[in-house]
Amino acid sequence: MSKVKAISGDIAGEGLKLSVEDERTLVDSVQIIFHIAAVVRFDANLADAVNLNVNGTLRLLELATKMTKLEVRLLLTYPRLIPANSVLKSSTGSRMKFRVFCR
Repeated sequence: MSKVKAISGDIAGEGLKLSVEDERTLVDSVQIIFHIAAVVRFDANLADAVNLNVNGTLRLLELATKMTKLEVRLLLTYPRLIPANSVLKSSTGSRMKFRVFCR
């Protein structure tokens, strides 16, 4: 398992609550991202669900725009939330095209 390393973070926190060192490791070495964090309970607090499901995804995509070795740009989502073949523009102005698959 030399290709997998556990890194502590929090999808609900600003900057994903990553340390500077861990963020640098991700930016410099990640090739594939699997983002499966979500609130799926219909009775969940709406503010928490939006923070995790929408803002958390945006935080991860923002980080992905910085990743120099990223090879797979795939987002699984519910229909009509994000148009197919979308282009993400980060707050720094960099752009990343990704393929959207809806379930």
